[in-house]
Parts: sequence; structure tokens; C-alpha cells
Amino acid sequence: MAGLIREALLRVFATTYSPSVQDSLYRKGEEALAAASDICEITLRTPNVHFLPIDLSPFGQDARGKVFLPTDEPSGRIEVTLERVCWVPSPRTCWTRRRADREPGSAWSSST
Repeated sequence: MAGLIREALLRVFATTYSPSVQDSLYRKGEEALAAASDICEITLRTPNVHFLPIDLSPFGQDARGKVFLPTDEPSGRIEVTLERVCWVPSPRTCWTRRRADREPGSAWSSST
């Protein structure tokens, strides 16, 4: 089962554009739950590192949006937990809940 989860996480990481770390973690968690029906919950954590754009125009280079410098300051951690909650006694109708440190509240979405 660990292999199925790992493959799902790597597939999403390698093939999906995400506008935010939170969205990326959520997509990975969804895919892991879909790949491994025996697990009820998954928690994913990642450091929240900030990257600053580097201005190379003084050197005659246009690197806007291409070259970034990670900050050396600790920036915290982002954590997302998704769990299956079956409201109907049927394996075909479950709900997935999202919790994220950086987002207040919970979001629910159905999956069949």
C-alpha cells in the first residue's frame, strides 16, 4: 500500500501545476486516498520556505520569473489532513474533508 501512495504523490507532484503549496498538498492527499482505499486519513506536511526573485538586469540578463533565492529564515510549516467520512453506509459514497494550517475552516467535497 505504501508503494501505491508514493506513486500517487509523485504522479501529482510531477504532472500537476498548482498555484499554491496548500493546493498541491490537497491534490496529493486526494490522489493518495483514491489510490489506497484501505486508508481513512492522510496528513502531509511541508516547510513553508519563501523564495525571492533575483534581479539580474544589472548584468544584462532578463530572468524575471526564472531565478529565485530561498530565504534562510524559518518560515513555518504547512500541514494538510484529508480524511474519508462515510455518511451513507456504502463504499461508493464518501466525503473528503480538508484542514490546512493556513486556511480557516474546512472544505468538503464528494467523491464516488
